[in-house]
Amino acid sequence: MAFDLCEGLEAGVQKPHPSVICLKGQIDPTMAVKYSDTVDDNVSFAVIEGPGGFLTPAIDMAEDFTIRGLHVVVGDLCVSSCSQFLFVGGAKRTLLESGSLFFHGGPISEDAIAEMDLSDEAKDNLRKENTRFAAFYAARGVSLKMLTDPPPEVQSRLNSGQIVFWKWSREKLEGFGLQME
Repeated sequence: MAFDLCEGLEAGVQKPHPSVICLKGQIDPTMAVKYSDTVDDNVSFAVIEGPGGFLTPAIDMAEDFTIRGLHVVVGDLCVSSCSQFLFVGGAKRTLLESGSLFFHGGPISEDAIAEMDLSDEAKDNLRKENTRFAAFYAARGVSLKMLTDPPPEVQSRLNSGQIVFWKWSREKLEGFGLQME
């Protein structure tokens, strides 16, 4: 099994078998470059785990997963950009019983961007990221409500200013359009 080949490996990008690539740890530009340098046409499985990371490299890798038709496997903790992009980007997706997906929110609202103390250029970059974020989900038929309509008990904590991560049942995920093997 693909997951077993990645278990116990160090953080980073590794290829323990011609058909398996393992992505563990923080998603950042360095990981995206290492992934791009390591993946090839023989890879059919991506085993992912990590605390999330940067939006742009996560979407870049996830879009490549889709193009390559990779089967994404989660058997450990997959949070933020790991769950919201890498897992969603899989052409096929498997969430093992030992795995957990945690989410924390969708694109930033236009009102929130307008109120931020940022340069116009930084605000424009956020708007571009938001557009790409929404297009990524739309292209896969996955509802952004998975990220923008958290469970009521989570929403009340968010309303009080807390940073909260949540998870959904397999049935709810599939109801949002996130099909799994």
